[in-house]
Amino acid sequence: SGRMYLLIYIIIPTGSFESAVKCNPGKKGLQGPLGETGQQGLKGEKGNQGSKGDLGKPGPPGQKGEQGRSSSCPNSNKGDAGSTGSRGPQGPKGDKGEYGKSGPKGDIGPSGSPGEKGHGGERGQTGKRGPKGYTGPPGVRGAPGLKGDSGVYGKMGHPGKHGPSGLPGRKGEKGQKGDCKESDITAFSVGLQKRNSFPPPGSPVRFDKIFLNENEAYNVESGVFVASTGGIYSFSYHVSVSSKSLRGALFHNGKRILQMSSVRPVKQAAYNVCQVSGSIFIHLNEDDKVWLQILNASQNGLIADETTDSVFSGFLVFPD
Repeated sequence: SGRMYLLIYIIIPTGSFESAVKCNPGKKGLQGPLGETGQQGLKGEKGNQGSKGDLGKPGPPGQKGEQGRSSSCPNSNKGDAGSTGSRGPQGPKGDKGEYGKSGPKGDIGPSGSPGEKGHGGERGQTGKRGPKGYTGPPGVRGAPGLKGDSGVYGKMGHPGKHGPSGLPGRKGEKGQKGDCKESDITAFSVGLQKRNSFPPPGSPVRFDKIFLNENEAYNVESGVFVASTGGIYSFSYHVSVSSKSLRGALFHNGKRILQMSSVRPVKQAAYNVCQVSGSIFIHLNEDDKVWLQILNASQNGLIADETTDSVFSGFLVFPD
C-alpha cells in the first residue's frame, strides 16, 4: 500500500561565532490527508452462551376439529342420575350485611309492678374534706334571750344639743262638756328670732318672739296653735325671704291648707330681702292644730334680723 514519508532536513552551522543566534519555533503545520483503510483483522474466539430468553406470548386458538363419528355401542344412551352425595363441610362465614331501616315505634307497654325495696348498702368511706362553701343567708332571728344583769352605771355624759321640735301628737279624746259660759278671747301674734332664721324643714316653725298670746293658745315650744273651742278662725303670715327661694305651707291637723312660694331671681343681690304674705279663714274644732312649716331644705330663705321681721298671727272670729 502507498505510504508517504516526510523528510526533515536540519542544518547545523559550523565555525565559531562571537555570539550564537537563537532560533524561534515555527508555526504548526496543516493536518495531513486521511490514510487508507487497513487490512481485516483475524476472526475472534466464540463467545459464551447467552441466558434463556423470556417465555413468549400464547399463540392464537387452533381451528375447531371435525365432529367425531357416533359409537356403535348398545349402551351409548345417557345414564341415570346418581344418588345425592354426602353433605360437604360448612363454608366460611359471609360478610356482614347492611343495617336495615328502623321499624315503627311500638306502643308503650303496661307499667310493671314496683320491685321490693333493696337492702341498705354498706356505709362508704369518709371522703376528703371539700373546700369551704359560700356564706349562707342569715337564719331566722331567734327568740330574745333572758334579760341580763344590770351593768355598772357609767359616768354622766355632756348635755346633748337641743333637738328639733317633734311633730304634733295625736288628738286626745274629747273631754266632758263643761258648763255653758262665754268664750274666752283667743288671739296670738308671734315673730321669728334672728337665731332661728332658716329653720329646718319637716317640722313646725318656732316663732318665739311673743307680741300677743291670749289664753296661751299658741305653744312657743312646739310652734303649734291649738284651738281651745270650735269656731271660725283667721290666720295670717308675713315673712321675709333672703339668699334663697322659699317654699312653705300653713298646715291644719297635718294637711296643707295654704301654700307660700318665693323664687329668688338669678341676678338678685345676695342680701336683698323680699316679703311673702298670706291669710285665710277656716273653721276649727276644739283641739284642732294649726302651724307654719318649711317644705324644702334647698328652698328655705326664711329669715329675721335687725332690719326685717317674719310674723305669724291668728284669732277666733266667731265661736260655735
